[in-house]
This record gives sequence, structure tokens and C-alpha cells, in this order.
Amino acid sequence: MVNNRTFYAVKQLSIKNNDYANNSVLLDAIQVNASGQHASGVTQIDLNASGSLDALPSIGQFITPSGELITYTSTSGDSLGGGLLGVTRGATNTQATVIESGDLLKYAGWEVVHGVQSVGVTTNFSLEQVFEFGQIEIYENIEALPELEVTVERVLDGTKPLWFMVTDDTKTTLNEAVANYKADVGLNIYADSQNRASGTIRQFMFMSGMFISNATYTFPVDGNFTESITMVGNDKTWTQSANAPSGNWTQERVGNGGVEDATVIGSGVQRRENLSLTASEVPTDLPGVPGAGVGNLGSGINEHLQTITLSVDIGREDLFELGAKKPFFKSVTFPVEVSATFEVVTAEGDLVEALSDNDTNLVNQNILIKTDSGLTVNLGAENKLLSIDFGGGDAGGGNDNVTYTYQTFNVFSVSHDNADYSRRVAATGA
Repeated sequence: MVNNRTFYAVKQLSIKNNDYANNSVLLDAIQVNASGQHASGVTQIDLNASGSLDALPSIGQFITPSGELITYTSTSGDSLGGGLLGVTRGATNTQATVIESGDLLKYAGWEVVHGVQSVGVTTNFSLEQVFEFGQIEIYENIEALPELEVTVERVLDGTKPLWFMVTDDTKTTLNEAVANYKADVGLNIYADSQNRASGTIRQFMFMSGMFISNATYTFPVDGNFTESITMVGNDKTWTQSANAPSGNWTQERVGNGGVEDATVIGSGVQRRENLSLTASEVPTDLPGVPGAGVGNLGSGINEHLQTITLSVDIGREDLFELGAKKPFFKSVTFPVEVSATFEVVTAEGDLVEALSDNDTNLVNQNILIKTDSGLTVNLGAENKLLSIDFGGGDAGGGNDNVTYTYQTFNVFSVSHDNADYSRRVAATGA
């Protein structure tokens, strides 16, 4: 009987570094603590030229560079030909949690994105029309390069920020972090009969070589703090491949009928009360801010902050070469504009003077926003006030609102107190 249902209730989003092939092992080398039939101690196992492991002990422990412990057992003696009987993982010298099933090697490198609220994918096929003398009809309708744009929005909840998955988190400057880093994006779609992302995948969308083009962090007074990331690229495939990462993810705890509270894998969804007043710094243009310095919000300023939005727009330019249709690189177009907006409810006005004969109406401002979960977004010390929008307070009894918009360039740093996240490795699902 044909299933004519077209609504798919469950999706799963995962990201990995484009430098590693879809089925390869993430690390250049793996340290194995061998036991059983093998000598005890740490043994270095190098990858071969094709990016796969030559051999592994039948029983052992993977130690990743971040200190994560992964143990495994084999179903067939000293080889992995029979598959993995069980895989556990966890921090060194701690009790590892269990992945119910799965081939650890096949899916190494994929990371689940937790707290996802929405995923939107736009595909544009550029067409160029060529005409000729002698007829009004099109001579040829040339298909140019396909252009992809994917936007992901997630809540800030203490789990690994998406920023760290789509940029080089080993770099400190914006240029180094975003210039050359490419990510692969995987989106699984399951039948609407599924309660969670496990089991048979109905379809798998794979987008390779995606570059980050925009990041926005929003801290509203109503609702959840969010992270929104946009990526661009040129390659997308739909498959039902068994290589798609799927299943129960590390540190995920399953209760009766569903997943427990998200605090088991993070610090919890962040909301207005989770903005750290003592660890953040806002511009002194805001009325009531006593002066520059981290913690200048104190226990609260005269005006009442409603929404803070921090955004970076990373423009990309396709670079082509003869003999190839696909661009060999998507370079960042500098300078990179960074913006910040602060919306407040005011009882005083914006209190910013603008004098036509004054060359120094403005001063550089520091902007740094931190949440209780440990996430910090730092826009540096050279932010200048770009515009002020003072309005509201109409005859209907609304509040007076002021929106301060700041601008800087080439400085946008995201960090986290728990920067050494364990890498998420997918299981095949039960």
C-alpha cells in the first residue's frame, strides 16, 4: 500500500568540517589505549592515504585531543569487519555514557545542532538568455551556477553554539575564523509516524562546502535568546544514503515517551533574566549608564533594556577560473560590517546631542554581551553610534521607545566559558 502522507514531523540537523570526507575519520591520528589481547598503554594509530584506519585493536579506548574518552568493543575478534557491538564515550576518568548503536568510524566528524527552532533553505538557479539576429525567440537559455542559502535559528541553551561549528574556532580574529572555513550541512527528514530522529531516514539533504555569510544574536525581553546563522554555497543533493548521520546523540537522555529537559546537555534555554549584568558592557550613550567598563549595567540602569541585537554581515565574492564552472573560492568582501542595536523604554528621551558645528559628537564605545550560560559576543572597542530612533508614546498611551544603532567593522568575536565541547558523534539509531 502506498503511503500518501506528505507531512514529515521530525527533522535532524547536523554539521561537519568540509575538510573531512563524508565517511572518513575526523582525526589525523587516533590514540588507542589497548587492552585484552593487546599490550596495555597508549598506541598511536595513523590514518592511511585514503583517510581510513588501517587497523584497530579489538578492545580499546579512543582519546580525542579534547580529552574525550571513547571505548568500543568488536563483534568479531581483532577486526572491525563484524561491526561494533557497543560504543561508549565520555570525559577522561569519568563514567562514559552509552550510544545505543552505530558505526563510530562512519559518522565521525558530524555534530548535532541542539536547540534548533527553524531551518530554511533557498535554491536559486541563475538563468542567462542569449538571443540572435533573425528571431525574437530565445536562442539559448543558459543555466548558470546554482546558488544555495541556508538559515538556521536556534535557542541559546548552553550547548555548543552553531558559530563554533561553521567557523574555525581555533582562530581569534574574525578574518581568520571565517575566511577559509567550509562546513557541510546535513538535514534528515523522517516519516511523520516518528516521535524522534532515529530509525529509517525518509530523505537526506546534503549541502557541501558552505560558507558562513551572516550571524545574528538576539537578546529580547520577551521570548528566548537566539542565534541565527546563514550559510551560502553551490552544491546540494537529496539521497536516502545510509551514510547520513542519524540517531540518538551523545548525552541525550531518553525518558518515558521522550527526551528529558534540555538541561541534561546544557545550562538551559536563556531568557531575559539570563543576561549577565555584571559581565556585560553596553555603550555609555544609553541614559543611566555610569561609565565604560565591564559590568556598567550594574544592578540595572535608569532606562529599561528591551532588546539587544548583534549582527555581522560577511559578504562573499565568487572567484572563477577558466575550465571550471564552480568558483574556486568565495572570498570575504572587506570591510565586514558589524552592527548592534539597543532598544530601551525611556522616561527621559535619548539624551544624545547632535550639533552641526561639532566635529566630536560621538566617541568610540565598547560592546560586550554575556549570558549566564557562558556565551560571550564581543564587538570590540570601536563602535560608533550610527542612528537613534525615538518614537512611541502616542495618544493611545504607548511607551516612549529609543533604539540606538551602532556600527563597527571587522570585529565580531564569539566565545564560551565551556569552549572545549565534546565532539558529537552520531549513532545509526535504534
